[in-house]
Amino acid sequence: HRTCEKPPVDHAKWVRELFTSPVIWEPLNTDEKGIMKIKKKLREIEAIWRKIDAGETVEKTQVQKVEKKGLVEQELRDLEAKAKANGARTAADLEAAEVSRKLCSTMKEKIVPLQGLARGFIYRVRRKRELERQKAEEEAKQRAERAGKLVVAAEEAATAKDGDALEAAVEAAKDSGDLTDAQVDQVQGLLDEFIRVRNETELKEAVEVALAKNTF
Repeated sequence: HRTCEKPPVDHAKWVRELFTSPVIWEPLNTDEKGIMKIKKKLREIEAIWRKIDAGETVEKTQVQKVEKKGLVEQELRDLEAKAKANGARTAADLEAAEVSRKLCSTMKEKIVPLQGLARGFIYRVRRKRELERQKAEEEAKQRAERAGKLVVAAEEAATAKDGDALEAAVEAAKDSGDLTDAQVDQVQGLLDEFIRVRNETELKEAVEVALAKNTF
């Protein structure tokens, strides 16, 4: 089975490995269960001994348990030897695995809330970016619509040969900041063409008047 070791210097890496490589707690076989029962007896004997050592009064049956400590320890050694021969884990292996399992469980309990906070933060950041993207797209759409209206106004003024309206449309297009360079060139081209045609028309009319008056 795999266990969690003491966190190295790179805590972030250790945390990632902790979640990607969880402890696998294997079920106890018959020998291992026996070992754990004997270890429990020894812990109880140690607790009784500490009371005696502290001068506390204990029952006779508890004293008898302490007197049998050597037999219990020998029973543990015999069972561990049997377990090892059968490929089972020893008491030390089981204790180390349990300590590691509890450590991993504790760390996960502490880290899971942090993961929730991190996911919430990431969601808010992504949501903010999405809203900003949508806002930018909407603003771009609105600019495009305003620019399109200005271009149409310039085209209609040019078609109607309304010089004042065309000049106003061109100025509005340049000042709006919504048009692309190509669109500005387009409306400016309409005005330039209108002026060219108007000048040619005025010149032609002037020539015709002059011919009519025989001024040439």
